[in-house]
Amino acid sequence: MCIRDSFYILIPALTLNYVENILIVKEKLTKKNPGDAFLTDDGFSLGLAYFLKLLELNRRFEALHWFDEMSSGLQEETVRLTTERTKKKTTGAKNYKTNEEEQNMQAQLSLRRIRLQLEEFRMLHLNWEAAAILFREE
Repeated sequence: MCIRDSFYILIPALTLNYVENILIVKEKLTKKNPGDAFLTDDGFSLGLAYFLKLLELNRRFEALHWFDEMSSGLQEETVRLTTERTKKKTTGAKNYKTNEEEQNMQAQLSLRRIRLQLEEFRMLHLNWEAAAILFREE
């Protein structure tokens, strides 16, 4: 099996890296120029669609259900963190107030990060679907 036949297996790792890098760039951009900043990058999804079509690997990649699995995994993580946070509030943990506030802040940051990742994965999925239309044969 050569790289041509297994390229589609690399795409999940590539998309994870892409989403992380996009989030870092957006964060830096908004820190330097809050309010007026806008970033879009559909070149990655266009490249993915092109290579999948060129190598005739669309069906194999779609069989992974990568975007669906990633979205459901991030949604499950959001529910888990929210439930965990709610339980800690209702149980009246015996931790020091500062420790409890710190944990609450950490949970809020984690939830925010997961929601941002979910949003970026959805945008990437939509961009990829739109790009794939360009290379469809009918």
